[in-house]
Formats: sequence, C-alpha cells, structure tokens
Amino acid sequence: MAALFLLAAYALLPEQYRFSRALILFGALLAFVLITVLRWALVQSKVLNSRKEKEEHFNTVITGTGPEYEEAVSLLRSAGLHQKISGRIAAKPDDDNAIGYYKDLKRLYRIIPFREVIFCCGRLPYSEIVKSLDELPAGIMAKIHATGSGSIVGSQSKDLSGESVSHENGFKLSDPYNRRPKRLVDVITALISIIVFPVQFFIQKQPISFFQNCFAVLFTAKTWIGYAVPEKHLPPIRKGIIACNGLPVSIKQQLPHESLQMMDYSYARDYDPVNDLKLIWKVYRSLGV
Repeated sequence: MAALFLLAAYALLPEQYRFSRALILFGALLAFVLITVLRWALVQSKVLNSRKEKEEHFNTVITGTGPEYEEAVSLLRSAGLHQKISGRIAAKPDDDNAIGYYKDLKRLYRIIPFREVIFCCGRLPYSEIVKSLDELPAGIMAKIHATGSGSIVGSQSKDLSGESVSHENGFKLSDPYNRRPKRLVDVITALISIIVFPVQFFIQKQPISFFQNCFAVLFTAKTWIGYAVPEKHLPPIRKGIIACNGLPVSIKQQLPHESLQMMDYSYARDYDPVNDLKLIWKVYRSLGV
C-alpha cells in the first residue's frame, strides 16, 4: 500500500522533481527483507525471544479447579505447545488434590522452579488474579485462561504486553514471522516473472494466464501456493494458484477430501518458505493453468 501511494504521488510531481521509479520499487521490496533481518538482529541481541526459545520445554503450573486445569492442558496440547506441566495450583484452600494454593506461589516457586503460571478465571476471580500477578517473582511468565473461551492470553511478565494461545497457534502459518516470507516469495517470483515475461512464451503452457496470475499475486488477490480445499479451521491465506500438493487449484483434485485436508493441515503446521520455492520451481510451467 505504501508503494502504491508513493507511485501515485510520484505521477503527480512536476518533471523536475521526479526521481528514479526504481528507488520506490526497490525500497518496497527491500522492506520485506529488512523486516526479517531486523527481527533476526533483535533476537540475537536478546530483545526478542526466538522461535526456538518459545518452543523449548519449560515448567508450567496451572491455577484453577480440576476441570479448568484439564481444559487448559487440552488447549495447550492442541495448540502444539510443549510446556512441561508441573501440576495444578488450587483456587481454594481446602483442595487437597493440588500441589499448593495460589496465595503461596512465592513459596512454591522455591520448591518447584516453574517459569510460567496459567491462571484459570472461573472459580478464581479476576481481582484475585491481578493481586497474584503483582506478587509473582521476576521473570515468571503469566497467562490467563477464561473458562470456555478456547484461548489463553498473557505475557512474559506483568509489565509487558503479550500474545494469545489458541487452537490456531499450532500452525506456523498463523505466525506473522512466517507469513512475511511467504508474501516475499510471492512478490519476488511475480516480479521476476513479469520482468522476463517474453521468455515465458517459451516456458509456460498458458503464458497469458500466467501473466494474469502474476498481477493477481502482486495485488494480493492470490498466492502461488495455497490450500487444496477450503478449510475454516486453518490459518487464512489467499486463494492459491497451485495447491500444496503441487497440482493447480483450478483442476479437479483426484485424492479424497480427507487426504487433501490432511495435506493442507501439514502445510499450515510445518510451513517453510524454502518448500514454497522448491514447489514453485518444480511446477513452474503450470503456474498459468
């Protein structure tokens, strides 16, 4: 959008004030690259947590009743997270089946060195949760799960804004960090293909359709690699030109619907931009079908 706005403003400038249009196009492309490089630098300097650090095993305790505890554990597993659950913290003092009481979190921390506390808001009111957050030891991550909400929200400390955990978190394609390189792959492939378009008449099976697809990808109407079948439970992406199994979306898929759903699920869960590039290279002649 910024690049389009700048190009529109550029067209209205007097001739003597115009500079190279290549600078605008190059700057827009460079922004994708610099976002990734900047994030890498912030991870290396420990300003941000890396994906590896987010996925590493660490001790977690869950505060709530028995059913609330089971609901939170089920949600963490379905989201593909790997916390090591150390036990349940009781929300009331007469609960003998828990490893401790939530008002004794400081003392429990010396016995069980947990790194994260998930407060289940049900039996335990929000007012008590807020008081407990202020008493947490430094460096302890805190999250809140509202019973029946299907999500867990929180941050690395009481002083930081954080992120949410839901069933969709198990998919790499739900992470903006992975969606940016997917878009970068789309844009670079489309731009290079347009620049060398005369060559496509000798490569593509349907060069005119391929040319139309390039512009559809550039203007965010489509993506080169998409889902084989529509699925509302997967992270939303643009309509694909090629399905993740390598076949054009426009033709009828021969595999059963359940098999196509499983392939889409695996694509969203294990997304890697390198795999997109490999698949585009493999089926390049069919990108105009």
